[in-house]
Amino acid sequence: MNLLPVSSKHDPGASLVHYELCQAWIQISEDPAVGTHQDGHTFWQRVTTAYHEAIPTPIQPFDSTKKQWGILQCWINKFHGYVHQAELMNQSDQSAKDCLNRALRLYSHDLQTHFKHLHCYNMLFKCPKWNLYTHDMQKQVASKKKGSRSPSEEAPSTTPALTAPNESTPVPSNAVDSVLDFEGTPEEVTKLKRPMGKKKAKLAHQLALKDSAWKENFA
Repeated sequence: MNLLPVSSKHDPGASLVHYELCQAWIQISEDPAVGTHQDGHTFWQRVTTAYHEAIPTPIQPFDSTKKQWGILQCWINKFHGYVHQAELMNQSDQSAKDCLNRALRLYSHDLQTHFKHLHCYNMLFKCPKWNLYTHDMQKQVASKKKGSRSPSEEAPSTTPALTAPNESTPVPSNAVDSVLDFEGTPEEVTKLKRPMGKKKAKLAHQLALKDSAWKENFA
């Protein structure tokens, strides 16, 4: 399976809205007088107020801000999982940039679309409250899945493993600056790891072999 062609299309307006929404969430969640464990109504009203300081129009109610955050987090959390998978390849010479580039390829390979929120991810990743928030959300989802799982769902999946994405495929042009600006380290990326499934482990192994072969050819 090949990756989608790299697209140069990018909506600066949408990026700014998402970026300022993340900034507002961080600002309010890190306020010791507020925090993320306060009343939800009050929390999202404060986030919306902070957001409108940067984006005055259009005015939106706090429940719209909350909904927009939830949609954005859906995509960011997916990518967060791919970063963990890329780190679990555990190559000794892997830098933070290498890890993110591999995660971008895994994401594009599996979802057949490019990750469009890397600036937001780089900012949120450095926020301890966001890491705790994400960890709590993962625990809640895992608990719900465990409680609703039927006996038939316990059987091993028979879905064929995906082939590894092409390492020569460039990272989306709109993501390059974000990768270069990333200030984390491979050690930081390992926080809150999730176990890798058999299918993903096989894909990761194939990708690691291709990556090693590519480096040897240019040594």
